[in-house]
Order: sequence, then structure tokens, then C-alpha cells
Amino acid sequence: ISANKQIPQIKAAHRKLALRFGEPVFPGFNRPPVWDALSKLSLEDWKSCGVGYRALYLKETARQVAEDAGILERIEQLEYLSARAKLMEFPGVGGKVADCILLYGCHRQQAFPLDTWIRRVMTNRYTLSGWTDAQVLHFASIHFGSAAGLAQQYLFAWERRQPKSS
Repeated sequence: ISANKQIPQIKAAHRKLALRFGEPVFPGFNRPPVWDALSKLSLEDWKSCGVGYRALYLKETARQVAEDAGILERIEQLEYLSARAKLMEFPGVGGKVADCILLYGCHRQQAFPLDTWIRRVMTNRYTLSGWTDAQVLHFASIHFGSAAGLAQQYLFAWERRQPKSS
């Protein structure tokens, strides 16, 4: 859901999915739907929650996970690069999303989600202009080591707070 979205949009999509298709916990608050329920949603259901072009990717991923209930747990047990590659087999999942899943969902601190903000930091603050994503990720793994994900979070927060130059 998060690809090319801002945090308020991501939160809104999650909330709509939960309210429309999740189980009620108390008035106005529902649990997020389980994979099986997500796999049964139509493309129109997905789109009505604000996921846009991702609807087809999300529907297919939900189907795959619902059909193989242990797949996410098996991926989580893999070493970092293997887990990243396996996540990228899901439709619409690229390196940044795979790294977000590994960092935030699986507590893999070596994951370094590379988005527009972080690319800007690495280009401007670390003078890595012209470097490919693979080169930047390799640099981050060496420079920040096993805490690359934590460094990424601090770099992101710091850069977002810098005054905009005119």
C-alpha cells in the first residue's frame, strides 16, 4: 500500500480496509482483515480503499499468502538477502518495499529502505551523486553496518526537518 504514497494516504487506506473488511473490536475501530479475507476482495473493493493501481498487486499477494499460510514466517527465517529476494517475488514489491517489510516488520536492522528522501541524503550529504541504488545500498551496508536501518530512520527524520532552500 505504501509505494508512492505519503503517510496520511497510507493511514487512510489501512483504516478503510479495516473498517470495511476487518472484524470490529469496538465501535469505530476494526482489526485489519486477515489474509484470507483480503484474498476474497474484488479489485473494486481494493480500489475503494484508496490503493489505486496497487489493487491488482495487493489482491494477488493476498491470494498467494492465503494459499500458503506459512510463507511469511518462512521468509522471515531466511537470512537478510534471501528474505529480501523472496519478498521481491511478490507482485509490485521492489527493493524499497522489501526493505521496509524487513526493517519494520521483521526487525532486520541491516535493511536500508532507499526512497527519494534517502537518495537525496546520500547524494547531497555523502556526495554519492551518480551512484546506482546497488552502490548506495552497498555503501550503507559498509558505512552503517548492522544498524543501517536505524541510521536510515535518523537520516530520514533529520533531512525532513531541514529548512527548504529557495
